[in-house]
Formats: sequence, C-alpha cells, structure tokens
Amino acid sequence: MDKFTYTFPQNTIQCQKGNYIIKKCDSGKWKVFFVEDIVLLSRLVPLSFEDGTELIEEKNILDSVTPDIYLLVTLFEKEFVTNEEANESISKDKLGKSVSSICLKLTYFSHETSFVYKEK
Repeated sequence: MDKFTYTFPQNTIQCQKGNYIIKKCDSGKWKVFFVEDIVLLSRLVPLSFEDGTELIEEKNILDSVTPDIYLLVTLFEKEFVTNEEANESISKDKLGKSVSSICLKLTYFSHETSFVYKEK
C-alpha cells in the first residue's frame, strides 16, 4: 500500500513551495535558494525482456526502499558574507543571476547550516 504522508527527515529544515532558504556553505559564505517544489524521487530499475527493456520502481521489488524527498530549487549565484546580507538581498529583491530547476536532496539543508527566510 502506498504511503500518503511523509515526514521531514530529522535535522532538516521544514519548508514549502515559495520559500527562500539561506544556507551557509563550506566556504563560510551564504547562498540563497528559492523552493520551486518539493518532490519524491523513486529509483527505477531496468527489466530486460526479449522485446526490449522496461522500467519498474525499485520500491515495488524491494520491501525496505522508501523514496527520498528532494527540493527543486532556484540557486542564486551571488554569495554573501553574512546571513543578514542574504536576508536583505531577498527583501530588496536584489539576488542577481540564478539557475533554476536544480534538484537537491532535502537532507542537504540541515538545521546547522540552513534556515527558511522569514519576512520582517
């Protein structure tokens, strides 16, 4: 039976479509992401038949597999020295160039390094 609800993985931020996320990167600088969508990704396994290959979801052949939660995000190229600068750039709509439709595992955004932007 399919699962109808999912919980956010432990130690990750809780966000929704339309949120901005501010994340401290390994370089020590801060980056801004815009959440386009929250999606489940399920691994596909090829099955070979005489007349070709078909794909089946891995969860249908292995009991313990659960799909992972991913965020489809826009990544803004600009880096910020402080999270306050990132907050200000969001509020003033001065984020600069971006790349959209990047798929990142939700666990990439931990509580230690990331937070959801809140308008003041």
